[in-house]
Amino acid sequence: MKVRTRCDWELPLTPKLLEALRAYWRACKVKPKVYLLPTRFKTEGEERPVTDKDVWHACAESARRAGLSKRLGPHTLRHTFATHLIESGTDLPTLQLLMGHEKLQDTTLYLHPRRDHSSSKRY
Repeated sequence: MKVRTRCDWELPLTPKLLEALRAYWRACKVKPKVYLLPTRFKTEGEERPVTDKDVWHACAESARRAGLSKRLGPHTLRHTFATHLIESGTDLPTLQLLMGHEKLQDTTLYLHPRRDHSSSKRY
């Protein structure tokens, strides 16, 4: 039986993301002391990290607000991130590094380019 270990996902800190995080920080009425994105609920005044469930709820709420009827979760965003990188010309070893995969075979599971980007268009 293969046991899956929990890992953190890292994302590049783009200028646009950095500005969004700065705007978030400026807008916070109560500044977080330990975690940049703590859970909304505090236990005995102590900040808690965001849980997996919090992330799922945030994704579902965002999809609902965007008017999407399809189920959306964190892994959908991960696939989208990988697809955008591949479509913009990122090579597989770089994608493997960004996705945090040890094996290139794991990275190839994310290769789902849109049909309109295919080189074999039918006329």
